[in-house]
Amino acid sequence: MNERDDATSLEAQAFDLLDAARESGTDKHDAALTEFAARSPAHAHALDQATRLALASRALSERAQGADPSLALRLDLVRIRLGEQPLAVSAAAIVTLALAVGLLFPNFRSPAEPVAAAPIEVPAAPPRIYTSPRRGQRQVELEDGSQVWLGWNSRLETRLDVGRREVTLARGIAAFDVTHDPARPFIVNALGTQTTVTGTEFVVDAQQRDHVEVAVLEGSVNVLSTDAQAVDLEAGDAVSTREGAFRPVTRRAADEVTAWREGMLIFRQRPIHNALSTLEPYLDRDLDLREIADHPGRITGVFFVEQADEALITILEAHRIEANFTAGGQIRLRRASR
Repeated sequence: MNERDDATSLEAQAFDLLDAARESGTDKHDAALTEFAARSPAHAHALDQATRLALASRALSERAQGADPSLALRLDLVRIRLGEQPLAVSAAAIVTLALAVGLLFPNFRSPAEPVAAAPIEVPAAPPRIYTSPRRGQRQVELEDGSQVWLGWNSRLETRLDVGRREVTLARGIAAFDVTHDPARPFIVNALGTQTTVTGTEFVVDAQQRDHVEVAVLEGSVNVLSTDAQAVDLEAGDAVSTREGAFRPVTRRAADEVTAWREGMLIFRQRPIHNALSTLEPYLDRDLDLREIADHPGRITGVFFVEQADEALITILEAHRIEANFTAGGQIRLRRASR
């Protein structure tokens, strides 16, 4: 006798014991069922299969009461098939019953305890590095389907595994459209600032050496600073950190946040220091902004990143700011003397 025949025989014995217990309702037969299941794992499995089959068959019989003739006939055919070969085709029979229950009685729930589904394993993806050119952009799709748009001279390092998705924006600016996955948070590290989402759209700007800005386009994000402060942002919110501390949350229009993807910078009453910091990554030289940190001027306008040098000259002339080259090659800015 092969293994399949052995399983069939055990299921037949279990089915007979269930019939006897149902008809007599005595403790003697209940004890017999317990003793049968304790003989071996195979015996316990056979009893479980027979119990599920019996319960499903009984439920079909009960719910067929009052059904139209064609439906009742279909259920009778199922029961006849089970009666002719109740256990030799038990696996196929259970599938048949499941289909019948699901298709004919969509609201039916088997009284048997459901079998827990095996967890879906998400394979870990190897670490990857994505970069964009000095004067160019790049779009990439991560292994989880998330989309990332890298701005000029950006570098993104990714590590996606079963538990979570983590990336590091080592430099530059990136717009993220994250695939929703509550079981695996998506974390962006940038200069010590950590942004966590489960699935949404946002921009992380790490173009400055001591400055990170996070702006939300859709949904919400949680931002954690290097000094362990946290803030929750909604769509339209933006927050920046400087030297590890949060600046006040501001409101930013979506076109202003993402204009760099179209090769533009849009400023609406932006403080001069902030506007020039945003412009700096597109210049050929770094800016020394320390002496104009408290400049009261504000900038409104649209500038093209391919013409960043011309934009800088326009802003400096409009706000009477002098520029001088330092020994280190930076452009030192200060208010013009009267």
